Formats: sequence, C-alpha cells, structure tokens
Amino acid sequence: MASPVTSPAVTSGTPSSAPQWKETKTPEGRIYWYNTTTRQSTWKKPEELWTEEEKAIDACPWKEYTSPDGKKYYSHKETKQTTWKVPEEYQGLMETLERIKQTEKIATTPVTPPVATTPTLPQQPPQPLPYTPSPPVYNRPSSTVSLLLSQPPDIVVDSPEKAMEEFHLLLKSKGVTTDWDWEETMRAIITDPRYRVFKTTAERKAAFQAYINLEAKRKREEKEAQEKKERQDFYAMLDANPKVKPYSSYRTVAPLLVSEPAFQHIATDRQRQTLFHDYTHHVRKLEKEQTKKLKKTSMAHFRTALDRIDVKEYSEIPLWKDIYQQYVMGGNNYEGMTSIDFIEVFQEYHQQAWERPLAVYHKRMEQQQHQDRVTRDGFKQLLGSLRQEGAINAYTHWKEIYPRVADDARYTNLLGVPSSTPLDLFWDLVDDLDRDLYDQRKKVQEYLKDEKVTLETTMEDYKSLLDAHPALRDQLDPVNIPLIYKEVRTAHHHCSLTKQSLFDKIQEKEMRKHQEQLKKQQRKTQKRIKALRDAIRHLDNPPLKPSDTWDAIEPRVKGTEAYMDLDQDEQARLDAFQQALSKVETKEDDDDEDDEDDDEEGIIKDR
Repeated sequence: MASPVTSPAVTSGTPSSAPQWKETKTPEGRIYWYNTTTRQSTWKKPEELWTEEEKAIDACPWKEYTSPDGKKYYSHKETKQTTWKVPEEYQGLMETLERIKQTEKIATTPVTPPVATTPTLPQQPPQPLPYTPSPPVYNRPSSTVSLLLSQPPDIVVDSPEKAMEEFHLLLKSKGVTTDWDWEETMRAIITDPRYRVFKTTAERKAAFQAYINLEAKRKREEKEAQEKKERQDFYAMLDANPKVKPYSSYRTVAPLLVSEPAFQHIATDRQRQTLFHDYTHHVRKLEKEQTKKLKKTSMAHFRTALDRIDVKEYSEIPLWKDIYQQYVMGGNNYEGMTSIDFIEVFQEYHQQAWERPLAVYHKRMEQQQHQDRVTRDGFKQLLGSLRQEGAINAYTHWKEIYPRVADDARYTNLLGVPSSTPLDLFWDLVDDLDRDLYDQRKKVQEYLKDEKVTLETTMEDYKSLLDAHPALRDQLDPVNIPLIYKEVRTAHHHCSLTKQSLFDKIQEKEMRKHQEQLKKQQRKTQKRIKALRDAIRHLDNPPLKPSDTWDAIEPRVKGTEAYMDLDQDEQARLDAFQQALSKVETKEDDDDEDDEDDDEEGIIKDR
C-alpha cells in the first residue's frame, strides 16, 4: 500500500474508550483506516466508528451497490437476491431516516432575535474567559435516530400469536383500512415500537395481509347481515299485507307498500322488485309442494282402499269400471288427485294383484323342478349301485335289469316326471359304458398284440397276461375284463381268415358300431331338444308368442339345465325353439277358432 497521507483522526460517533483508529488517504485519494494499537489497516470503516444511522442501515438485509456502468442495484445479504428496483424495506428505512434528519434540522436551526435599537455605549475590549479543557468534539449521532432505531421494542412477545395480535392492534390504532397498500401502511407504522415485534419484512407483510383479509371479511359479514335483516323485514311486510297474493305483480302492490319502513330501507327499486319476485316464487313453490304432498297422501289412501279388497282367485280381481264407479264417481274425498292419478294407482295395484299368484306359481314350479332333479339323481344312484355290482355293463339290456328296479321307490318315483325317463337314464349309462369298453379294448389289443390269444386261452391265462402289465391292469374296469377277454379271443380266432375277409369283417363291424353310436347320440340329442322345447313352452311373464325370436328368448332359458345339456350345439337349440314356436302357433289358431265361436254367442273379448 502506498504511504498514506495522514488526516486528522475522526472517530465519528464513538466513545473515547474505542480503539485508536485513524482515517487516512492513499496518494490516489482512497480512504482507509489504520489502528495505531494493533497496526491493522482496513478499507471498510470499523464498526466502532459507525453512527447510529449507519448501524440502522447495516441492520437492513438489503445493501446498495453500484454497477460498473454507474447504475445502482440492491442485494439481499441472506437470500442473495438482487434487484434493480429499490426494495420496500430499504426505501422505507431511507425515507424514515430522511424524515428524521429534516425534523432535527428544523429543530436545531438557531433563531436570530430581533435587534433592539439602543444607545451605543462605549465598548471595552472583551475579557478572556478562563480556560477550561473540554473533551474532543465528535460527530454525535442524531438523538432521534438513536431513540427510534436502536431502542428495544416496548412490547415483549413470547409467541407468534401474541406478535400477530400486537401488530394488528398497531394497524388498527393507525386507522389502516382495506384500501391501504403495504407502502402506505409501512410509512405510517415504521416508527412505532410495535413495528419490531416481527423481525423480517416478510412476517410484517404476512401479518398486514392477514389483517386486511380479516377486515374485509368483517365488513362483508356486516354488510351481509344488514342485507339479510332488510330482506327479512321486507318479506315479513309482504306476509303481513293481505292484499299481496302469490300471483300479484310488483307494479300492482308497490303503491300499497311505499310508505312502509321495510320498503324504504331497500336501496333501489330494482332490488325491491327482485326481492318481491323471489318472495312470490317461494310462496308459489310452497303451495306446489303442499299440493304435491296432499296428492301423495290421497294416492296412498286410495291404494290402501284397493288393497283391502279380498281377492282369492284371478276372477275376483276388480275391473277399472267398477273401481271408477265406486271410488272416483262415488264421492270419496281424495283431494289433489286427477283421473290420471286414479288410473296410475289402479294399474299398479292390478299388476301386483296378478303378480302375487304368478309368484306363487313360479315358486311351486321351482320347487317341483328341484324335486324332479332329486328324483332323477336318486334313480342314477340306483343304476350306479347296479353298475358297481356288475349287473350293468356295455351289453346289458333294459329287460335284464327291469325286474331288479321295478319295485324300487327310486324307480317308481321317476315315472311320470317330465324330461328324462328311467329308460333314457339307463341308455345314457350304457352309452358311457360302451364308450369306456371300446377305449379299454383298444389298449388291451395294443399291449397284447404280440401275445397268442386263441380260443383255447383260458380266463386264468388271460388274467396272467394282464398281470404281466401292471400299468395296463390298473386302467381296466374289472367289469369290462371278461367282456374284453371274449372279444380278444374272437378277434384272434378270426385271424385265420384271409386278410381281405378280415378287413371286410372289421370294416363291417366298425360301420355297424358307428351307426349304433350315431343312433344313440341322435336319441340323446332328440331327448335334450324335447326338454329344451318344453322349457321354452312353459315360459311365463311374458309367455312365448309367435312373434318372438330366438335372440329374445335365448337369454331367458340360458341358465336352465336343458339349455346347458345342448352344449355347443346351437342348431339343436334353434330346433327346440322352432318346435316350441310351432306348438304356440298351433295353439293360437285353436284359440282364434274358439274366439270366433264365443263372438257368435255375444261375448266381447278385450284386445
């Protein structure tokens, strides 16, 4: 550093006990400070030399800087935010300090007293005053700045809520209203000690905004309460005037109400007209609701009267003409009801009067179907027990087991039951056994194709061959082993025939077997078609009509057992529907002929 040019020591605003700092200038004219005790130099003015004004500026988080092009900008020392615009807090501090300076300047300006015109006296030279040493004169800080900016706040708060309360009291005492902005408010309250109950400007602005919101809400609630009272008084005035009717017009009633205080308290005639329309609309709505309630009560009483009618049979359900004469024309007091209302209630009653017996019928049918299913399952168990005993195999005929089941209750209970008959269930079992026998015979022939099984092969020898193949033996039904033995012996016996003869016989046998299987399958399919046809014919609510289509009927029978039995056979299901439809059409033709005969006898049918 170049040799400084020493200037008189200035310790602005510091006590005599402060370290000995000397303000010095470099040859270039730049000021720095030198401590004569510690021999420390610094470009920044030491804090011991700061005035109260400089301390207040340093306490502000915003600092003023000058850019290289001479333009001033401001930086926040905590958030590092920079801005070209003067921050509100910094500007408020500067304005306060300037206002204090101006106040002190006026207060310290000497007042020159008026010069009195007195005779001139001879003057003697002034006598020197006794010399009294005095301490050096420092640049003393402004007493007002010191009091306003450095003194602790008068209000001590121990919680954010208490600080908010004190700050709001400050705003209220200064007369802050909802149309004030923050800059105007800050200038009014910054010198008050309560301003410093918050440490940051952000907290003060938040408290200010909360106060403004509360004030706005309070004024709004007061205004709403006043308007509500005026509306209630206006409505009470209309209720008390017998000349005001629900369908009166404002132009008609306004001259009758102009002298009423409640009428005059409403600010404008447009508001009065709006309130009047709201009132009449509300009254009409109440009358409409009362009429609707009365109508509902009368309809309930009418329905109760209909339900008291004792109906035991379909023929006892009353007709509309009788109900019309008795209740509508009979002078019964059903207020608020029209003829349409009577018809609606009667239609609902009439439909439910028919639904009750139909519901009983459907429930009885469901119970009967369940009982029929239990009966069929019982006969199936009987056939299964005979199968376990070996009494039924793939070659068994009905006449062979009939004597064993004729007196059994599980057989007699099934007689006359719709859908599957005992014979149908028997042939279903035989078909399954025949299929199993065919599959097991093919397995035996495959395993024993290299074994010599002749007509001389005994049953014991045959069983020995099977025992040599445990995997095969475990797959065979004991009932089918003698049947397979017989067929295998016969097949090996025919091996002596010519190849062509053997092929012809095998082909003939397979053809015959295929035809038998087709007949069995057709018989089973026809039985299932018949069951589905009967289910379609017995549909209720509504029953099957000639105009119905399969697409409309299919969802109604989709869950039935007859429908599920025809799995993946859409054509069979369609055939069952066509057969049912044909039966219905034939029945309607017969009914039409009967109707013609009835017409001739003078009976008029409803259409």
